[in-house]
Order: sequence, then C-alpha cells, then structure tokens
Amino acid sequence: MRRVSLLLSAVGLLVACNKNDYNEEPELIYFADKIHEEILAVGSTETTTTDYEFKYRGVGLVTNESVKISTPSTITRTLTYETSYDGSFPKTTLYKVGGTTVNTTTYDQYIDRGSIKKKTIVETGKENLPTVEEYEYYNRNTLSKYTSAKKTATNTTVYTVKEYTWGGRNELNVKTSVYTQTGNSTTSATVVVTDKYLLNYNETVREHTRTENNQTVVITYTYDDKTNPRYLQFSHRMTHPDFFLQEGYGRNNITKKTVKYPNIAGKDYEEETAYEYFKNEYPLKAVIKRNGAIVGSREFTY
Repeated sequence: MRRVSLLLSAVGLLVACNKNDYNEEPELIYFADKIHEEILAVGSTETTTTDYEFKYRGVGLVTNESVKISTPSTITRTLTYETSYDGSFPKTTLYKVGGTTVNTTTYDQYIDRGSIKKKTIVETGKENLPTVEEYEYYNRNTLSKYTSAKKTATNTTVYTVKEYTWGGRNELNVKTSVYTQTGNSTTSATVVVTDKYLLNYNETVREHTRTENNQTVVITYTYDDKTNPRYLQFSHRMTHPDFFLQEGYGRNNITKKTVKYPNIAGKDYEEETAYEYFKNEYPLKAVIKRNGAIVGSREFTY
C-alpha cells in the first residue's frame, strides 16, 4: 500500500507564511511499506533473503516492523518490533522472535524536540535485571554521552559509556569504555573501541575509522542525492539519537562503500549499489556489486 503525506505534517514544524504561500504545491513524501533484500554476506557462500514490512501510525511513526530472515541452510526467522505511543512519542517497543516476546523497551524520558533521554530494556523472565540507557546532549540534539547500565546479577552492573567529542562540524570522535560495579566496588574503565567519523554537510558519514581488539578498519561512503526511505521513519530517529551514524539510516542512499583493513590481507572490498528511482526521488530497485561481481539486490514498495 502506498502512503502519501505532507512533508510539513511529517516533521511537525510550524513555519511562517507569507501571502503567496497558498499558491505553493504541498511537498509529498512516501513511506516504504516493504523492503525485499537478497544479499550475499561478506565471507559467506549463501545468500540471505530479508523481508522488511512496516505499519505506520500517523506520519513516519512505525507501529510494527516485521523482519523475516532466511538462508538455504537455516530455519527462517521472523522478528517483530511492536511500538505503542503516547501522542506522537514512542512509549514502549515489544521485541518478539517467532511471536514470543524477548524483551520490552520503555522510553522513559525525552528532552526538547523529541530526542530520547532515558530508556529501559527488560528481558522477559529477567525483570529484576534491567538495562538502563541514558543520553546526554551538548544542546538540544547534539550528543555528548551515552551510558548503558546492564544489571547482570543482584549486586553487579556492567556500564558501557560512549563519549562523543566534536572536532568542528564535520568530525566526531567516539570513545567507548566499559567498567563493572559490584556492591561498593568499581573496576577501572577500559577503552574497548574508538571510532572516528568524518561527516558530509548533511551529517551523512563519508568516512568511518574504527579500532577494536588492536584491529583498525576504514570504511568510506559515497551517496546519491535522493531520499533514503529509512531516514523518513521518524520514530527511529526519536529513539536512536545516533541514527545518523548507523549505516543505512542516513539522509541519502549509499551508492559506494569501500572497506579497508590496514595490514590485514584479504579483507578489503569495494561495494557499489546502482538504483532505479520512483518519482525521481525514492529508490525502487537496486543491484549490488562487490568487487565488480553482482552479490545482491533490493526492492522497495511504497
């Protein structure tokens, strides 16, 4: 089913009008109802088929995301994310596997402009061992810190902390540390991952350097100037303030991805995606090539 909505309604903005506004045509946006992918994973000999299906509440607010994953050698898995709302704000998300609820995420607190401040994740059957995630901001929507407190036993909590340091408008460094608290005893924080992001003017990532376990990988991206359907899922952006760093959630569609592992032979590759577009703006079909060979495809339904 095709969904068509007004852009101004989607983002909930109030704008000043002038006397000529009534002559302007409203800008239409389209939300993807289905995405079908068939992709050969790097290092694999099997193609994974994934079907995403979305249901919406209002404009860009996903109430149900169903993900069906299958490969020739494994049983097909169906994952669902069911989200309830308080007005326009996500309230809870039930994560289910095969129809059984695995965990529940409660969005406890938001700040200005709808950015999440605190959420709690409770695994079914382990309600006494919650994970509490909190976000801090330099201003209304610029991340400064993320803290995850995962309770693993009655008196033990594992903390994961991400510190976001901006070097001007286009460089973001993220340091991830882990420490444990048991009773009144706290271990020293250990840095486990460092990430450096170089951003384009519209906050899409053009280069990502990640160092973990003494290995460094450098990933570079090239984009088209069209609309990425996942970017229009506003509920995800409200509950994941680092969405612009997540591959596949940026404003535009990735057309080229280059992966390089310095000093590690055989892991480098280059992936290119060629799109056909709907209404000259939204991806309709795509062919994916890795090192020149076709490895997958995508199809979008609106």
